[in-house]
Amino acid sequence: MKFRDQVVLVTGGGSGIGRATARAFAREGAVVVVAGRRAEPLAETAKLIEADGGVADQVTADVTDEGDAARMVAEIVARHGRLDVASKAAVSALDEIAAAVLYLASPEAGYAVGTDLVIDGGASA
Repeated sequence: MKFRDQVVLVTGGGSGIGRATARAFAREGAVVVVAGRRAEPLAETAKLIEADGGVADQVTADVTDEGDAARMVAEIVARHGRLDVASKAAVSALDEIAAAVLYLASPEAGYAVGTDLVIDGGASA
């Protein structure tokens, strides 16, 4: 298991790609903390992870608000003692989604290999 006992934050973990990412990290042994603006979908993701035998936690936060994002990280560290990996599945605007898609379709994205791909507004991978 690649992420055994590592504390992993997945923003946007309440649905879609974020939920799938959170479940994938959990299958690899991570303690997964899902974050997002609405508690109900986060709770559902946590239940799915736990039903699969994983360990999950949730923090309701708006990552587009700098203060709330800082509180989220502080809360994770307070609960789990550390934060090892952060994965951004939450997007704050449609232009971020478009930029990520355009980047992934570009020749520059071709060098990204392996199992981990990090996209920050389409600017890096």
